[in-house]
This record gives sequence, structure tokens and C-alpha cells, in this order.
Amino acid sequence: MIDEWAPQPGVLIEITPTDDAVGRMLDAPVSTVKPTAVQRFHLRHSYAERQRGNVPAAMCVRAFMLAGPLDEAALQRAAETFVRRHETLRSWFRPDSLAGTGFVRHLADDGPIGLRIADRVRYTRSADLREAVTRVVDAHAGRLHGVNTARWPAFFVCAVDHGTDCTVIFGVDHVNSDGNSLDQAIYELTTAYEAYRAGTVPELAEPGSFVEFARVEPDSLEAADTDIAAVRDLVAAMRRHPNGYPQPPIEFGLSGAETAPGTLSRTTLLDGTGAANFESRCHSSGAGFGAALFAALALTEAALDGRRIHEWLSLRSTRLEPRFATAQGWFVNIAPTRIERDEGDGFNELAAAAAAAVRATHVLGAIPMLDLLATEPAGIPPITPMVSYLDLRRLPSAGLPNLHAHHSFRFRRPMGRSTQTWFDRHADRVEVTMQHPDTPIARTTAARYLATLRETMTAIAQPHVMEVR
Repeated sequence: MIDEWAPQPGVLIEITPTDDAVGRMLDAPVSTVKPTAVQRFHLRHSYAERQRGNVPAAMCVRAFMLAGPLDEAALQRAAETFVRRHETLRSWFRPDSLAGTGFVRHLADDGPIGLRIADRVRYTRSADLREAVTRVVDAHAGRLHGVNTARWPAFFVCAVDHGTDCTVIFGVDHVNSDGNSLDQAIYELTTAYEAYRAGTVPELAEPGSFVEFARVEPDSLEAADTDIAAVRDLVAAMRRHPNGYPQPPIEFGLSGAETAPGTLSRTTLLDGTGAANFESRCHSSGAGFGAALFAALALTEAALDGRRIHEWLSLRSTRLEPRFATAQGWFVNIAPTRIERDEGDGFNELAAAAAAAVRATHVLGAIPMLDLLATEPAGIPPITPMVSYLDLRRLPSAGLPNLHAHHSFRFRRPMGRSTQTWFDRHADRVEVTMQHPDTPIARTTAARYLATLRETMTAIAQPHVMEVR
């Protein structure tokens, strides 16, 4: 959570568009390219939150430290280069009616992006600096997806000069980004910054365009064979669970539509050696690391509440073409993972079943499922519980020599009886983070759940253990 961040004191700057740049973007003409399926889902949800008087959870924010004192001019040029490279950052959306069910894209041409350093304030206390950055985030989140609010820019760049090194804070509207895109943004900003600081030209691959992806996405739905098992299974699962999939064995301390601020529970599941052993065990069962995590979750759920049917929603990448590999955008689709556990099944059987379930849904990367589900009589149910896995070792920023102390910020937005779970594999460890309502019973039972998961994965990673049930 951002309120747990303890930055080093220093001089905070914010890089913002000039008034001329904002005016040009807000005067951008209407584009014929509609938002993608996942963008429409996010925009409708955010607009509805606005109508209820809430601030939508719209911003994705990362902070990362770079070696050496801050070069303000180099960072400003790097930010200008980054924004100009990515077409989706030059677009914004507005509802086409007060109902907020349809949205129109405005898209500016590929002209210069004028940025400037707006403020320069020294903070001597970590808490004061954190509050200042939080105010920046809240100011941007507070004006996104409203009816009569400025809708551009949908990003911000701040930096803190600590003297011997510096921290860069990058935030972007989730409608234009996902986990891979955030890492790509860090890679591009850092690469461009280091180049400009050295007086050279940054060498960056052609990025591709999320706007182009949005243009061709309707064709993929029209051309897709939706009468296949993976699609039928997801539609059937959504019909079975109109209020969301079954949650993990956690008590929330909430009733009905009651909400509480969200919080995070986090633990390290395995060290580097344990992760390697776990992966070896996965391969011997015919499963990849990510698929086998579902087997570990199934064993954890079985240990805590004895359930025999295990279901989750997870993400599938829609970056199926090389031209979109480094584009900024929200390239994800939802997919179901279901395991039916028979009496006596252990990790080996469950990992094989999970691998088969994951393979069966790979085809969903090419089908905008949210559009398909929107045609269902009940509409799209809550997308929860969501489970995702990211191998951070394979991301572009992992190879940057001057990058360190990477933080992903989340915020205490209201949430109901739901969870989201993220697995991250680092070079030296595997971590899990669960978002859940911040109630005493939820904190206690989430800690119990994650501790049981850690014990399960530790047992699986023991070379001398033949089977874990």
C-alpha cells in the first residue's frame, strides 16, 4: 500500500504537460476506433463508481530508484519520448451519454508533446514526501472517468532527487496499461533517461499501438469460433456464479453489499532454491510453474475447508502478435481454471489437471470474452477472485543495471467480499500478495490462508518428498 511506502527524503518534482499540450489533446477529434472490450468494461465500472460518489481505482503506479543524482532535463525528455511513442497515451475517452454505457475515443495526432517541470519542493521527512506523492496520485485519479472532468493526461511522472540517487514515480490510467506494460514503461523511461543523460539517442524497438489493437479486435471476435469448449466452459461458469466465483477460505467480516477499505497481505513462499525445486517438481508432473500454482492453491483450499471443486478466474495475454509485444496497453483477457479433486489426489495429479485446464484456455487470448459475456442475459458478473502470475525475471527491466528498489503501489479503495491474488517470481524468491477487505477477521484468516499456502509449497519443493496431499 502507498501509505506503507517509506521513501528517502529529497526534492520532489512533477513533470506535467504544458497548457498548450493539454489544450491540443482535449481538442483532439473523435476517432472511429472504439475502446477495447476490457477498456469498455473498465470505463463502465469507473463511471458507475463516479455516479455512486466514489473515486474509481483507476491508476497504476510504480516507483523505482536509479543510480546517480537526478538529471531533470534528461527525465523530461525521456517522458516526452515515452508519451509520444505510445498512441494510447494520446487518446482519452468520454461517455456518449449520461448512462455511461458507451464511450467515445478522442485521439490526437503524432505531434510534439510539450512537458514541463511544474513543481520543485524539498521534503526532509519521509512521511511528508509520501503524503505529497499521494496527493499527486489522488489528484490524477480524482479527475479520471468523470462526466465534466478533464480526461487528459491519463499519466504522470514525478521524481525525487536524493542527492546520490533518485526515485522516479510513474502513474498511468489502468485503461491504458497492465503489469507487462508498466514494466515496459519502466524499461523505456530508464533507457531513454540514461541515453539523454549521456548525450546519446535512446535505442528502443518500435512499440506497436494499442489503438491499432483496438481497431482490429472486433474482427477477432467476428472471426473466432466461439462454439468451443473453453468458451462454453467460461460462459457456463459465469452462469453458475452470477455473483462471482467462490472465494478462497477467508472470512471477510462483511455482510451483503457492505464494504471496507482494501488492504494487502503478503508473504514469501519460496526462496530461490525452493523455487527451482518447485519448478522441477512441476515439470515432472507435466505442468509449468504458473499452472502448478493452481494445484498448490487447490491443496491449500482442501486443507482449510475440504472443498473438492476449485475454481478461479485468471488472466490470458492478448499480445499474440509480435507487433504488439512492446506496446503500452491493457492486453489481457479473462479465463477460467477449474480443478475437480478426487479422493487421494495429490500435487502430481492436481498439477497435471491444472496444466490441462490452462492449456485449454490459451485460445481465449484471441477472443474478447468480456464482449461475449456482455451478451448474456445477466451481463458480466463480478470478476473475482482473480489469480495472476508474473515471472519478473523475464521482464525487460530485469536486465537494467542501474534500476533497483522497485515498488508497485496499491490503494485502500472500498471492496466487498472479494479477493485478488498476485504471484510474483523474482530471481531469488517467490512472493504472493492478496488484496482483501481490511477487517480484523479478514486479516487473520488471510494470514492463515497464506501461511498454509507457504507450508504446502514448501512441502512440494522438498526433493525427498514423493507426494503432497
